[in-house]
Amino acid sequence: MKVKTAELKNHLSGYLRRVRDNHETIVVCDRDVPVAVLAPLEDAGKDPRWRKKCEEMTADFAKAGLLSRFPTARVDGMPEFLPALANDGSTDISTVEKIRQSRNW
Repeated sequence: MKVKTAELKNHLSGYLRRVRDNHETIVVCDRDVPVAVLAPLEDAGKDPRWRKKCEEMTADFAKAGLLSRFPTARVDGMPEFLPALANDGSTDISTVEKIRQSRNW
């Protein structure tokens, strides 16, 4: 993402939040010329909230008989938390299969 210096100055805390929470890298431009980069620190990927959510999702998947593997840290563009299983334990794949079976081709 690119941002102009005036925009960064006016909304610095919001951009820092995006770097911290979403692990985004922001290129700072002065008159459309890149001059600096705001990037997360290496240790920022060790988000305890992310790790806890991954553990919860792994347990939920295991209860449904599914194997799961989640990244140890969120990457650029990844939502803060991945979707969990539905209350009835169904997954997107099982829902699609039910829809396909109900169609009369």
